[in-house]
Amino acid sequence: MSTKDEPPRSKSPAFRDFSIPSSGSGDGGDIMFGNRQLQDEAFTNGQQAQVDGNEDEVDSSVPDSFPPLDYPADFTFSDPVEEEPHANDLHEYTREMALQSNETLQQVEPVIQQELAPMMPENIIRRDERLRVSPCTSQPYRWVCHLIMHTSTRRQYIGTGSFTTLLGRNGPGCILTAGHNLYQHKEGGWITKVDVFPGKDRFKSPLGSFSVTADRLRVSERWRFFQDAEEDYGVIFVPRDVRSPTSEYGFGYQILSDSELRNRVITVCGYPGDKPEGTLWIGGGKVLGVRPKQIDYDTDTKGGQSGSPVWTWNRYNWMVIGIHAYGSDRSNSARRLTKEVVQQVKTWSREMN
Repeated sequence: MSTKDEPPRSKSPAFRDFSIPSSGSGDGGDIMFGNRQLQDEAFTNGQQAQVDGNEDEVDSSVPDSFPPLDYPADFTFSDPVEEEPHANDLHEYTREMALQSNETLQQVEPVIQQELAPMMPENIIRRDERLRVSPCTSQPYRWVCHLIMHTSTRRQYIGTGSFTTLLGRNGPGCILTAGHNLYQHKEGGWITKVDVFPGKDRFKSPLGSFSVTADRLRVSERWRFFQDAEEDYGVIFVPRDVRSPTSEYGFGYQILSDSELRNRVITVCGYPGDKPEGTLWIGGGKVLGVRPKQIDYDTDTKGGQSGSPVWTWNRYNWMVIGIHAYGSDRSNSARRLTKEVVQQVKTWSREMN
């Protein structure tokens, strides 16, 4: 919204005014990696971990899409939760922190490091146009999760994740998020646990909450060993002892071609650290740039929204096309959803059995 003190708004980004579905109503408009301990030891010794398989060898049976699915409206993960304010105990794990300790990347991937130089934390493009979502109990907002990560250094960080049907039917509950939410190089590596609050609204979590320990977390090996921002994605697998849905719950997904992505209207929704604690905010925009592993867009974001779903509206469905992570002075960016990502998540899910 403009004010009297602001200059007249340009008409060129008009799409940003019409890209957000109605809030609150829900109607809107296999590559198997080796043993983790051995790979930790390989990284400690300064060697690249040996990876079984080739990431270019993608299973042709990986579907290009799967629709969103939901449980009954009265479903909850636990009894409703109401928290006390965390005061100053919660922090944002910023882009600078994620890539500050970057000696290994500089030595092994100088070309990638050069490409990452202009990148910055999540950013506001032009004027902040995010809108608050409240309540958060309807589709698709009930699928978006506020995350509180606990590190081995006894610090707590905030982030965002989203339930997805990426595994199809009969898989474990699956939450997509940024890799740097789960594996933080500046804070000792793997977080010890993450508290998950689906559909959180300020201090209230009407859908309940649950915690997930490190054994149910996975991140891209390229992020874990080389801090490769193009591979900064991860997954939280919901424990079986939680009153939880299976993989038949959450956003659908769709793998789109370059031409289908260019100029596509998208939405990003998450829990930013610059807004009141525990509040969900949504922003719309369109895809400005397409790269093999990333997409760039002008949707407003801030720290704490890392891991947010980037979705598009397709055939009356909410379909995730990326996992938000970073930004620059002119755009923000996500890890593009590709068949490689889908295949990797399916491989990780088999480790959960």
